[in-house]
Amino acid sequence: MLPQVLLNFNISPKYSLLYMLNPLIFVDVLGNAHFEALMIFFFVLSLKYIQQNRMVLAGGALAFSVATKLFPLLIITYLFKAFKPKNTLLFMGSFGLILVVLFFPVHASPKFLAHFLESILLYFKSFEFNASVYYIARWIGEAIVGYNPILVIGPSLGVITLAIAVWLWFRQ
Repeated sequence: MLPQVLLNFNISPKYSLLYMLNPLIFVDVLGNAHFEALMIFFFVLSLKYIQQNRMVLAGGALAFSVATKLFPLLIITYLFKAFKPKNTLLFMGSFGLILVVLFFPVHASPKFLAHFLESILLYFKSFEFNASVYYIARWIGEAIVGYNPILVIGPSLGVITLAIAVWLWFRQ
């Protein structure tokens, strides 16, 4: 499916081999059992449906991509400018409806919702989000305050990433 999507963007399908044969993909997906490959599959499926002007299916595929990993939420805003108003309504309607159904267990149980939000906060406050930039910020922070300021750096990097995404969207 990826070579076909690349062809529709006037990109040589041989570039799909860079992804498919990348040893880091094999290690991450097979060795670490991460779900990025599933997220990418649904995202590429959504692009394929967009190219075929099948907006309801495209929105549904993107909802499954977001339900797998939240990362595609950063990309979804770029799609709005590419669609006609009718297509935006069809796409977002199916995306929103399917996403609500997929996340229904999160909303139905306050305990489950609390755990879900806690895991997102844990990602920004405890894990080293965007590690390359984080290590530089940590080194500067340790020099200034004398300890690892991850509780400030982690959420700040998340806010900065969101701000850059919004800024790029307006510049598009």
